[in-house]
Amino acid sequence: MQDNDAVLETFFRFCHEAGTACSVYRAGDQPDDIKQRFDLAMEALREEPILLVGPGPSRIPFMISYIDVKQIILLATYLPTMLFPLVAYIINLIYSGENLSPVAAPPDLAPLCTANLSLITYPSDANIGCLCSDQRWQVCPPWRRLLLWKGSQTQRRS
Repeated sequence: MQDNDAVLETFFRFCHEAGTACSVYRAGDQPDDIKQRFDLAMEALREEPILLVGPGPSRIPFMISYIDVKQIILLATYLPTMLFPLVAYIINLIYSGENLSPVAAPPDLAPLCTANLSLITYPSDANIGCLCSDQRWQVCPPWRRLLLWKGSQTQRRS
């Protein structure tokens, strides 16, 4: 793929050509009208992700973010004839403020419930010393860095 933006631009033309078969199309639209509706929906999603509650007894809350939809759009640029209709449907739901539940599913957390997870290994003094001495990462409180620095000065003098 040389230019995903160019492929995405074809979405608006194809949607216009498809007319009412494209979910985000409105009567009398030009490709620029569809693009404006697309941009408004994406900007709304960027400003405020959509919170949903999953189906079933668990009722797990989850969020649809701008990045989630951008990932679908990126994938759609590689399979436009197959996925552009889905992109149009999703954008129309977002733009219209309709429920995204038909196209969204909460994450499957079952593997976490049955996983044999080991305990977290906490860092030793040596790990903390290495982290604190690395000046690129300010992970230690200033007093800890000072103690480490003084210790290194003492060792140099010996």
